[in-house]
Amino acid sequence: RLEQLRKALALFGGEPLADFRYEGFASQEAARLEELRLVVLEEQIQTELELGRHEEVVLELERLIVEHPLREGLRAQLMLALYRCGRQAEALDVYHRARATLADELGIEPGPELERMQRAILEHDPALGSTLGPGQVSEVWVRGPNVMAGYWRDPAATAATSSVNAWRANAG
Repeated sequence: RLEQLRKALALFGGEPLADFRYEGFASQEAARLEELRLVVLEEQIQTELELGRHEEVVLELERLIVEHPLREGLRAQLMLALYRCGRQAEALDVYHRARATLADELGIEPGPELERMQRAILEHDPALGSTLGPGQVSEVWVRGPNVMAGYWRDPAATAATSSVNAWRANAG
């Protein structure tokens, strides 16, 4: 799945319809293609998070938030990645910066996804999987631009994760 998402992103290349950026007919299509690219990119980052690669996605998420400061899904993914890296204070700071940005730019409060993520971090919700290592699968999932805390109950994945965790405990 991760490889498929990477291939899909590679197909986008650079800026959509860059040669026609000043033509009226291209602006709406370019915006649609850019949104599609961002959705695929968020999906790739989510897959990385599900694989326990939270440390690897932090810098990418920080860069993307600078480029797209109003995308709450990216901020929620960064909060989760930072929390899993043991950086709870920084994860909560992401929430506070998101709240300030949304209030300043749009006059709104963060959506329910960011609110749930903040609450889960404050409560040290075990579903956040803060102790996951590379290759372990999380019980929290983030989808597209929306974050939804929920329990993933795939028996095969749960068994595989339990086996890996048991092996690491015995090997360590």
